[in-house]
Amino acid sequence: MAQKIIQAYNQAPWRIQVQQLGTFLLIILALGMITGFYLFISAQAAMAGLNIQDGEARREILLREIASKKVELGNLNSVENMEKRAIAAGYKPVPADTGMYVLVKGYTGQPPMNMAPPPGPDMLPDPRLKPEYTQSLWEFLFQTVNGLHLPSGGQTP
Repeated sequence: MAQKIIQAYNQAPWRIQVQQLGTFLLIILALGMITGFYLFISAQAAMAGLNIQDGEARREILLREIASKKVELGNLNSVENMEKRAIAAGYKPVPADTGMYVLVKGYTGQPPMNMAPPPGPDMLPDPRLKPEYTQSLWEFLFQTVNGLHLPSGGQTP
């Protein structure tokens, strides 16, 4: 039984060459597929990056337009412009001593506009950290070891 098994016949040289060629082509095919897969993933990542850049650029443009419109609205609502528009519409300024105010029962006027809550301690973020982040490694290890309970008798399950 210690003898080597000897093949009864040799492979034809062309069969060996075909097997080697097939193995080589299989390796090339596998490398090509891996390369194609990486190129596909890279193309998708690049496209996502370009979409993000386009979105950020559009966001910047919109923020500038919003700021521009806010400035324009502020200019239109300024006292000087409102006075000019009122005079152009035919209104005349009334001196404070000749003006007449009428009190309407039950009318409280326009409610004040609250842009933001008044500043106070409740506006500050909570500086406390979660206990998981303040616990040292040693405390964690001791707590974990102390949390393990072995059954009585010292036998492990």
